[in-house]
Amino acid sequence: MREELIERTISKYGYLEFYSSDIFIGKSLKEYGEYSDIELNIMLNFINPEDFIFDIGANIGAFSIPFARRAGLSGRVFSFEPQEYIFELLKNNIYVNNLENVEIFKNGLGRNHKKIKIENINYSELGNFGGISLKEKNDKKVKIDKKKGMQNIKILKLDDFLNVDRCNFLKIDVESMEIDVLEGGRIFLRKFKPIIWIENHNSYPNKLNKYLINKNYKAYWVKSRLFNPNNFFKNNVNYFNQTCTQNVLAFPEDKDPKLDSKLFDKIIDENSEPTKVFTSL
Repeated sequence: MREELIERTISKYGYLEFYSSDIFIGKSLKEYGEYSDIELNIMLNFINPEDFIFDIGANIGAFSIPFARRAGLSGRVFSFEPQEYIFELLKNNIYVNNLENVEIFKNGLGRNHKKIKIENINYSELGNFGGISLKEKNDKKVKIDKKKGMQNIKILKLDDFLNVDRCNFLKIDVESMEIDVLEGGRIFLRKFKPIIWIENHNSYPNKLNKYLINKNYKAYWVKSRLFNPNNFFKNNVNYFNQTCTQNVLAFPEDKDPKLDSKLFDKIIDENSEPTKVFTSL
């Protein structure tokens, strides 16, 4: 990990180290002292003290840390980040913030146990380091460091974690491997019936939404602006224009709170599209 590439800030939720060359997470933390805080605060509405939370695709911990603070010492956060150098930042951030209720894993999660190789990233070049897929080839979101060869990654399954006490909230951001993660956790989902927050994209018919509906989940689109005008650093310059994060919030049938239709787009079938956007807290 190259020290000269790392920046540090006291963010809205605590101390954070990040790569200065990260065009989304790093840029946001540097300029605003937070990352995707509109999205995060929507999630926090569905997390309670003592909850057990799985953060799959944790990156540097920008969500894991506030999850852990909300869950408290009687709760627990399980954070997964397979990129070696990003994982080191995650580890440092958890340690420096004295979070004893977070367990971290340098693994990906998927449909089956396996070992894969991915190209090492050149973190000195500008890139979207949160947009790396373990399934698809690099699509120019990042530059590759050819001098370092390949990185070995061990893929686990959600069903490897059936011995935990509970899972109340499951956040998945894994760049096109969402269904793979869910398929590797069939028993896990039946046992714990967590609320699911999962990244999704405009693709119709939407395979992920169809999958969730077939598993008896009630789902809602949640589209939120990356720039928060009420950000922690009170910076009114919008570096992200209209860029949004797009996720699905899904509830087991017996936990569906029937969210306000003025705020959330209910997903009726695989052709349901998002029409609403959260633009501020």
